[in-house]
Amino acid sequence: MSKTISECFFALIVAVALGAAAASEAHAQNYGSGDFNVNGIRQANQVNTGVVVDVVRSQLYVEPNAGSRIAGAVIGGAACGVATRNAGSWYVQGAAMTACGAIAERVVTAATTGNRQAVEIIVKLDNGTVLSIAQEGNASSYWRGQRVYLIRGHGADRVVRAS
Repeated sequence: MSKTISECFFALIVAVALGAAAASEAHAQNYGSGDFNVNGIRQANQVNTGVVVDVVRSQLYVEPNAGSRIAGAVIGGAACGVATRNAGSWYVQGAAMTACGAIAERVVTAATTGNRQAVEIIVKLDNGTVLSIAQEGNASSYWRGQRVYLIRGHGADRVVRAS
């Protein structure tokens, strides 16, 4: 019996690690550290130049991703199903799979949600328009008077430093 419990515990650890990796990939696709995601490749964007007027530190709340939650639950349930395959009772195996799936889903959700560092950048464009853009990043990357590009297109506006 102790071998089955140790196998289940090992399977749970593996499931949590795999679920966290899947969730991390899902986060990178939606809120990655890059300037744009795969949908922004080979698409023209409008570029305006301007000057940073103000920079405000902010927080970005990242909501749970349904795909990563489902992946965590499935991987956790499957891992415990394999670990308890010799449990002798379908009820025990089903209960273990349900519990492991629920635990893995919660761990993955906690690892991929929450507040992330963000910045709100107030930019005065060369045409006189003043805009505010909030994006993930560090406030120390921008300062008042800095020349920037405002890149607009496909619902993903962003500010980048002008070289």
